[in-house]
Order: sequence, then C-alpha cells, then structure tokens
Amino acid sequence: MIPIADQFYGDRSGRLEDPFGHVWLVSTQQGSLPQKIAHGLLPVWSPDGTRIAYYSEQSKSRQLWTYDRKSGSRERITAIVGGIAPDPSASMDGWLYDEYRYSWSPDGRYLVFASMATVNNTDGGEVDVPLPIPRKGKQTGEPLILTNTTPREWTLQGVFAESSKTVTTERMAADVADKQTHSPARRNQLFVVDSRIHSVRQVTTDDSIYIDPQWSPDGKTIVCASSEGRPLYGYGPDTMNIYAIDVATGTKVALTTGPGRKWMPSWSPDGGQVAYWGGKNGMLSLYVVAAAGGEGTNVSSKRDRSVWRFAWSSDSRAIVMIYVDGVSDPIVRIELASGVVTPISEATSAVRMALTTSAVGSFAWEENGPSAPAVIRIWSPEQNASFPLVNLNPKVTDWRLGRQEVVQWKNQAGDQLEGILIYPTDYQEGRSYPLIVDAYPDTGNYFMGYPMGGNQAWASMGYAVFWPNVRAPHDWQNVFKSEAHDHAGKGPDGLAVMLDDLKTRITTPWNGAWYTRCDSCFRASATAACASVSRSRAAVSSAVRVARSPTRKLPLKKYPLLTVCTVLSTIFCSATACCTFASCLATVASADS
Repeated sequence: MIPIADQFYGDRSGRLEDPFGHVWLVSTQQGSLPQKIAHGLLPVWSPDGTRIAYYSEQSKSRQLWTYDRKSGSRERITAIVGGIAPDPSASMDGWLYDEYRYSWSPDGRYLVFASMATVNNTDGGEVDVPLPIPRKGKQTGEPLILTNTTPREWTLQGVFAESSKTVTTERMAADVADKQTHSPARRNQLFVVDSRIHSVRQVTTDDSIYIDPQWSPDGKTIVCASSEGRPLYGYGPDTMNIYAIDVATGTKVALTTGPGRKWMPSWSPDGGQVAYWGGKNGMLSLYVVAAAGGEGTNVSSKRDRSVWRFAWSSDSRAIVMIYVDGVSDPIVRIELASGVVTPISEATSAVRMALTTSAVGSFAWEENGPSAPAVIRIWSPEQNASFPLVNLNPKVTDWRLGRQEVVQWKNQAGDQLEGILIYPTDYQEGRSYPLIVDAYPDTGNYFMGYPMGGNQAWASMGYAVFWPNVRAPHDWQNVFKSEAHDHAGKGPDGLAVMLDDLKTRITTPWNGAWYTRCDSCFRASATAACASVSRSRAAVSSAVRVARSPTRKLPLKKYPLLTVCTVLSTIFCSATACCTFASCLATVASADS
C-alpha cells in the first residue's frame, strides 16, 4: 500500500508514485516474462546493450547505479554527498522525473547528469546569498507579514514539513535550507561520472542553470537547456534556450536564442539535428534545429495539440510523438522532409506515455486503457502495427467491468466536447440507474481504478459514472485540446463557459439520487455549476436512460482487490532485443456490503 505522503497528483492517469520502485527486464519477443533486476527508477541502456544505468536509493541517498546484464552484478557509480538532487522545478510542464534526465556517452564509459551545486563565482564579485527567512511564527509568536516585495519562497514557510516526501516540499527544501543558513546560492549544474573508476567531474560552474543533458552521437558535445540564470520556480521562466557544451573545454554555444521556453533537447541519431520542446502554459510544440544552431522549425504545428513525449526514428528522417487530444493520447510519426503524418498507435482511445525507440526502427510505450491499466506495447516496422508485449495486470481481463466509452456533445456555443462514461456492471437497456458525476476536468480514457474519484468499484455497485470534462477558470493552463479550446475557459467568462459545457450534457430532470464530486481545488470555480446541476438533479440523457429511481437501497457488490501496476519508464535496447521499465504497485480495496 502506498503511503498518503507519497501520492502524486496531477498526472492524467491519476497514478501514485512509488519511491521504492523496481527495474525490470523483458525480451521484446511476444510472450516473454519480465525479470526484476534492481530497485530503482529511470533505467537507460548503455549504447552497446551490456549494462543498464538507473537511479536507486539503496545506499540511503539517490545515486546512479549500473546493472551488468552478463554477470547480473549491480554497482553504485556515484557517491554524491546527500545524493543526486536536481532542482525539482526543472520538470516544469513535463513529467515528475524529467529533472533527473541523464545520458550515456556513445562509448558507454561516461554518464552526464544534472544536480544542484554551489555557484562558483568567477567574476570576483559577491556570491549571490539569498535573503534568510525571518524566524517568526511558532518560535516568536509573531506573524510573518507578506507584502508585494516579499520573496515568493517565503510564502510557504511553515506550510510543509521538510521531512515530508511530497513534491512541493522537495522543491522548497533546498532553498529553505540555503536561506536559513546564509549559504551560497545553489544552481543546477552538469556533472560527468566515469562508470569505470567512479570519478565525478563538474562540467558547468556558473549560475546559468542547466537541465536536460544529452550526449551527442560523436561524443564531443553535450546538449542541454538553460534558463540563462532565470529562476525555475512555478512552471519555469518564459525564456529558456538550448546550448551545446564542449565536453573537453566546457565552452558553450547557443543553438537557439531569443524569447520563448525551449527545453528537453534530443539529438537525432546521425547528430545533424536537435529536437526540443517549445511553448508555455502547458501547450508544448515540437521543434527541430540544426546541430550548428539557428531558427527552430515547429514540426508539430499541423496537429494543433500539445506534445507529451517524442522520440527520433532510427534513420533521423522522422520523429514519433505522443500528443494530447482530449481524452486520448494518440501516437503519430512525422516525416521531417514532407511533413506527412502517419498514425502509429491503434485507433482506440487510451492514455499513452513513456515513449522510446530502438536502432532497428521499433517503438515501445506504456498504454493505459479502459480495460487494461498498464500495458507495454511495441510497434514494429515489419508488421506496421503494434502488439502488447507485457500486460502488467492480466487478471483484470477476467473481471466483470462496466463498459467504458467516450461520450461526445456540443455546447450552446458549438464547441465540441467529450467525456467518459462507465455503465453499471450489470447494465440492461431500459432500466433505471443512479448516476455519479465526477466533474473534475481533463480526465483521460484510462482504466478507472483510482480511489480518489469515480471508478469501476462504483460501477460494480450498480452506479453509472460520468466525467464531463468541462473547462473551468482555474484549468485553462492544463492542456486538453487546442490552445483556443482550452483558453476559452480563461478569465471572467470562464464560469459561463464551464456552465455551458456542463449543462448541455447534464440535462434531464430526475427524482432519484444524484451524486457529484468537486475536489477542493475545483470548488472555487465549480460551486455554481454543482449547485445548478444539483437543483436540476440531472443525468446523462443520451448515454444512460434515466427514469425515476427505485427507493430501495442498492445492494453493494464485493469488488475484487484492484492491483494497478504503473510503469514509470520504458527504455528500449535494440542491441539486446529487450526493454527495461520501472514500475510501482498501487492497491485499492473496496468496501464489502
């Protein structure tokens, strides 16, 4: 069971973070069984396929380790005091662990990673020492008075305990410690570790803040993103650029310039181009720039959707990307020369993540769909189709689940909307069923087993469950469809947009029981909508026929123990025809009657 303190909120699939995850190895041949090889996360194959690097806290702090595939031995290769600790704010609009990104050198000897370190002041001036937080509150009985000049990091003083494992606390802990002890400023720097002799060399020393390092195919250069000294608080600064750093001399060259946030660079296999994310406020586009630098080209503009993950094809001629399209995350291949877009994933609606590629042209990803919580799928160029490699929850296929489908409608303004509906497990056409409406927005079409919201457990008890996916004033920055669609809920008209989205799907008056969920962060903008809908006692008119509900109490059906295995990363190795992945287990027990 995952402790409450280790829950991570905000992911499309509502998954839980397991701080003590595992690394698994599985052949890419269908029917192969996974083998657990280590405790850790973020596995990355060495270029020759003989070793796997990963992060682990087995030594009581987070360090880089390697696993030798031939001997089965594990070896810690870093011994950073306090552990490797990149700025957690560096994940910005991406995935929770993006700040831990690292890369092998092409000869398989070195790895480059990012971690916070004290800035080396080479200008001869004063070192940047942040202002200490006043020691008020419980210690003195005096309040901490906030003004329009108060540093933003002071505003959360005393709200979170530093011993907690929550994302917010981890993000603040280093800054809080620096300010209370008057220690010099610490910024994200790049380091290189020799995997043979375990020596660590710091590559950058200034205050430009470096993230997302990746080694070039020729081994001479490390590409990375830099905020150029701008703080990474919140969702990151409005301006970041891509830099190439000479491994031997430390000289850096800007590959991109000017305003706009650019990060998560990735070399093409031939070393001629660099792909990267560009954008802000959640809407991410995919750009490509020449290795020598210049103006980046938006290669995802035809989709008008936010790019969630991407990977180069083995021939450097195309990029495969996952993008957010309402309740689903399709995968497509974009030919760079022609702009032709070809679907890779199946047409079925599902949430997809953790995309990776092999040198022989295959792609692997994690897929979370209505009837399968976590499946690793592989697409092969020979078959021009994907197949399930590993189903991490095979027993789910034997359960009696409520049918889950995507519901589409238009609001009065003519905007196309969609939501998710789960039918009662024993649904019969023409019968009446009570309805639960989970009004929280941005829900993907994943397996509904998350205990914090509506789920299959309710369907097993005879309820229909509906997620209308309405827009809301607080939610405009969370990507769901196009930027125009998402931003319609922004500003003073956002509440009217939310009500229009909701009321055009929840329509039919009903005298039976009706339930809704409004999370604390949604209540401020959803109160009016919930009140309006509650007064009308509505139901989903076109999806489930709702008449007067029977007054008898519905029997509760025992719901089987739900075990959902969430894949944290999937890494392909064509040299050994294997995948590695890190995973966690979240268990959800339902009530008995």
